[in-house]
Amino acid sequence: MISVCLATYNGMNYLAEQLNSILPQLGKSDELIIVDDCSSDSTFEYLLSLDDSRINLFKNDVNLGVIKSFEKAILLSKGEFIFLSDQDDIWLEGHIEIMIEKLLSTNCDLVSSNFSLIDSAGNFTGDIKIPLKEKDSNRFLNNLVKIFFGDIYYFGCCMAFRRRLLQKILPIPSFVESHDLWIATVANFNHTNYHLENKLLLRRIHGSNVSVVNRNIFRKIISRLFFLGSIFIIFSRKLKNNDRL
Repeated sequence: MISVCLATYNGMNYLAEQLNSILPQLGKSDELIIVDDCSSDSTFEYLLSLDDSRINLFKNDVNLGVIKSFEKAILLSKGEFIFLSDQDDIWLEGHIEIMIEKLLSTNCDLVSSNFSLIDSAGNFTGDIKIPLKEKDSNRFLNNLVKIFFGDIYYFGCCMAFRRRLLQKILPIPSFVESHDLWIATVANFNHTNYHLENKLLLRRIHGSNVSVVNRNIFRKIISRLFFLGSIFIIFSRKLKNNDRL
């Protein structure tokens, strides 16, 4: 069973196009978990109008933010293979099939892919600036160093992972700034990460993107400290669970 976890917030501009790229790739027994974070536009009403038994729709009582909304969706999921999805991208054909094949063939817990970029109108604007390389998949320490310095791109919308990874990533620490970098950090620390060079979605860049943030030097320093805190939490969980270091 496959679970796609999607967090929405005022997403009406692009949501229908995204859902139309996801649902045809899901089987009858798969599920699309959608957590709406108190949208003030017609997003929730639109989602309520959809007649598809695979869609499980939830609405937060209060605005929780993107990280907690994704965490809630993940907790509600039931599938063996879990995908994360933004509300404004477009999944390319084979997105699910290719990522699951790689999860099965490598036995890794996390697979991350590359992507191409589009603008608000859907026009192609380029490819990811620093693409993931398959040959770097098992260079785990190097990948962690790159996460620390912001020199590698892991995006949740490009991720698929096995259910067994949940015991390592949940709960997401309250100080974490990015759920996708947290998941990638956990997977690399536990030596169960794989880079897929395929471009499997069109990532839309527009004015309200949550993940597009310009940081000053102070915020960069704080992010580095949060990363070190993440490593401490991951290490502590491994000791608590008697996992091999």
